[in-house]
Amino acid sequence: MSVQIQARPYGPESTAEEIAAIKSRMTLLSPKVVQWEEMPVQTPFTVSLMIEAMAEISKDMPEFYLLVDLSKANTPTQPVRAALVKSMSNFKNLTRIVCYTGRNFLLNVAAQFVLSAVMQSNAWVYKTREDALKVLT
Repeated sequence: MSVQIQARPYGPESTAEEIAAIKSRMTLLSPKVVQWEEMPVQTPFTVSLMIEAMAEISKDMPEFYLLVDLSKANTPTQPVRAALVKSMSNFKNLTRIVCYTGRNFLLNVAAQFVLSAVMQSNAWVYKTREDALKVLT
């Protein structure tokens, strides 16, 4: 039986199955594109798990792009934004980040704020997956 991710905060008390389910939200979409399916409710703990998964997937890639699905995510808290900025800045082989939100203006602004802190350029936020993928092809 697989674990379904719930819209709740996950932390260090998470089970091994929950941790595996969280990490499985990071996938290789194509030889140069890693996809991050954001948690409904992010925490610094889930950010660290996703970063571990991204590091594992991208370790042998001289360059990669990140496609971030924020369509089911809540707006991140300040501790989550700080964790994202701190950890993502370590990826020297990450050359482009594209997010899609599927919806609201506030989430678009929050995503652009985090992206600007991680990358000075080569970072975009779109409403649709289709528009986001166009930047990566």
